[in-house]
Amino acid sequence: MEFRGFVKNNQLNALSQYNHLFLSDNLLENGKEISNQILKVFNSDIQEKMKQAGIHDYVIDFAYTPTKIWVIEINPFLETTDGALFSWQKERDLLENGPFEFRIREKKSFGAKSQLAISWREVFDQVIEL
Repeated sequence: MEFRGFVKNNQLNALSQYNHLFLSDNLLENGKEISNQILKVFNSDIQEKMKQAGIHDYVIDFAYTPTKIWVIEINPFLETTDGALFSWQKERDLLENGPFEFRIREKKSFGAKSQLAISWREVFDQVIEL
């Protein structure tokens, strides 16, 4: 599972399901706990390291498993970095100032399949048939 966090002035203000096109039963059931675990790791470890490096504004991607959380990459805090379930244009104040908000897909996203590469659509269709 991957998540995208938005950090401004060294504060994690927003966190989103990275692959926001698909509904996940696991996220619906465990999203709050996952969000809390990511916040805990950010606040106890990542925040200070980034501050010491002189980096205060960034978009950070996390990988989550029940036993470990990893940082996948750090991206610029710019509109050119995908906002996932947040809108840079409509929600810039939230992304920059909080309060912290966690978002996941809560209902099916119709048309999401059309955004997949054709080869992945075929795989998706095979899995659904099982």
